[in-house]
Amino acid sequence: MGPDIIIPSGFFIAVCFTVYLILKHSSQSKQMQHETIHKLIESGQQLSPELLDSLATVKKDTGTKDLTRGIIFVSIAIAFFLFGWITPGGDLDIVSIGVFPLCLGIAFLLIHKFKPTQS
Repeated sequence: MGPDIIIPSGFFIAVCFTVYLILKHSSQSKQMQHETIHKLIESGQQLSPELLDSLATVKKDTGTKDLTRGIIFVSIAIAFFLFGWITPGGDLDIVSIGVFPLCLGIAFLLIHKFKPTQS
C-alpha cells in the first residue's frame, strides 16, 4: 500500500471521524438536557413555560455565522496558496485546490453582506 492509497484513505477517515464527533457531541448535549429536566421533575420543582420554550426553540442566528465561515474558508484558501507557493517547484495542483475554499469563503462573505437584517 503506497501513499497514493493511504493519503486519500486517511483524509476520508478524518472526515468521517469529524462528522462522528459532531454527531456525538450533539447527542450528548441533548441527553444531558433530558437528564436535567428529568431531575427537575423528580425533585418536584416547577417547570416554567419560559424554561420549556427556551429548550424547545432553536438558537437564533446572531448574524455572524456567515461572516465566520467566510473568514475561515478564505483563510484555508490562503493556506493552500501559500503552501503551493512555498513548495519547491510550485505545485499548481495545491494552488488549484485552494480556489474551491476561496469561492466558498467569498460566497459566505457576500451572503453576510447582503443578508437583510432581522429586527
